[in-house]
Amino acid sequence: MPLAVARESSVRLIDDAIAGGKLIAVFTQRDATVEEPKQEDLFRVGTATHIHKMFKLPDGSLRLIVQGLARLTLDQVVSTDPSALNRATKTMPCRRNAVYVSPAARILAGGGALIFAARDDAEKRRRLADCGAEVVVLPNAAGKVDLAALMRELGRREINELHVEAGFKLNGSLLAEDLIDELLIYLAPGILGDRAQGMFNLPQASSLGERRALEFRDEQRVGADLRILARVVRNPAK
Repeated sequence: MPLAVARESSVRLIDDAIAGGKLIAVFTQRDATVEEPKQEDLFRVGTATHIHKMFKLPDGSLRLIVQGLARLTLDQVVSTDPSALNRATKTMPCRRNAVYVSPAARILAGGGALIFAARDDAEKRRRLADCGAEVVVLPNAAGKVDLAALMRELGRREINELHVEAGFKLNGSLLAEDLIDELLIYLAPGILGDRAQGMFNLPQASSLGERRALEFRDEQRVGADLRILARVVRNPAK
């Protein structure tokens, strides 16, 4: 995944991390125009990231190629000094159905995984528990995971922000149930044609009135790509 880094303090942090062979924790700002973000300006869920490549540009900014390794939750910003250690914990990753998660899956490494399932499998649940995972069974009437109940359960556990990276089917289900607040989209400069896979598995709109409106909050160039942060406008009928 490409990242652009321009803030001087962040550039120093990247230089230190590469020199020391360290990982970095990446958290998204709520408002990209804030020059000196405080803890309340950041989304709490981020990613522990390994820097694969770094390119320095003539203006002093950086372009990075990074790999996300694990989800993190920001507990406390101890200092805004790039050399200071802020406190974060590994977030419980979620999967839709425990039946399809192998106990040998890398996502279970380190324990603390929270897995949602549409049907129970006592033997599989026991094997996953041995790996430190917890299985929560939340079926809906169609025999799939009840996504609204999943969100309520996360809220009950005080997990108030959830970043989802999914395929077009889950994306469509979340949008159809009005469970998406924001979209983070990376748009590549290419045309695939009308038979290409879409972002959302949704029925064809019969009129413009059925479209899901978006409010663009931020647009940035990341290499050749365009990074778009868009707020989903709530459907007043729901």
